Amino acid sequence: MGGWAEPVTPLGIEPCQYVTVLGVTFGPTIEETIRESWTKVTNAVRAQARTAYARNLFLAHRVQYAKTYVLAKIWYLAQVLPPPTRHIQKLKSTCKWFIWKGAIFRVPITALQRPEELGGWALPDIALKCRALLLGRMRTLAARKDSATAAILRKWNITETEENPPHISKIPSKLVHVLQYALDMAYVAPQRTNETMNKQRSRIYGTLRDVQSNTEKSDVMRVVRKYRDVNWKYLWTNLHTAWISDVQRSTWYIVIHGLIPTNDRLAAIKLTETNRRSTCDAIDTTQHRLTQCGESKLIWNSRNY
Repeated sequence: MGGWAEPVTPLGIEPCQYVTVLGVTFGPTIEETIRESWTKVTNAVRAQARTAYARNLFLAHRVQYAKTYVLAKIWYLAQVLPPPTRHIQKLKSTCKWFIWKGAIFRVPITALQRPEELGGWALPDIALKCRALLLGRMRTLAARKDSATAAILRKWNITETEENPPHISKIPSKLVHVLQYALDMAYVAPQRTNETMNKQRSRIYGTLRDVQSNTEKSDVMRVVRKYRDVNWKYLWTNLHTAWISDVQRSTWYIVIHGLIPTNDRLAAIKLTETNRRSTCDAIDTTQHRLTQCGESKLIWNSRNY
């Protein structure tokens, strides 16, 4: 008979390369920790979207579901670890896939991210909101003088708001999160008296959106370019404040953007052989469907959007 097998470690606990604690999967390096943590969260988001994909939801409901349930899984991790670019792209693709549900014609996700009064549905900009949450968390930790974050920021003399534009040449390039903090916080005012954490995060997010819109070329929506004489701010505000159901609101949004897949549009891109209606033999346009065709009631009761 042989002797007892020697334990792998003094405590008899086998080493483990990855361990998940409070939703964060820690690995041997920071890069692996970020990759593994965001891979798990991204897969969970995609699974949530697949679960609800077949539900009979309109555009307004799908946007709200994406904001409330699908993307809710990522905001906690975003306060701890910055998401890699490839995961941001996967999350955006998942949102587009879920919201539009195979629609042929659609508006870009950047249009849905606009405020409601500017023609959007206030869908969060995933990349900017993740940055805002992490920056807000870093600012909170920086206020605690005994925290590791405060020590790092003191080392590079960025405990207070940086001058604008910031001079960040002194910070090593490998400290990506510190560099981003110095860049972004140069535009964000210090926390206000009696300002709650949620209000501060919202303010940071709003500031980052304003900075991005000022530094990048803002795309004008196709329908706005086409009809420049329309008072669009009044129209969008009226659409989102009128006493109508979400079904009607969704339908009107689709109609305003010209997203109904009429045969006239489908024939133009070779997806159908004729531009005429099979029921009345008239040219199938949006105006015809809404005001002239005998089947117009089906448009208002349609559950495709």
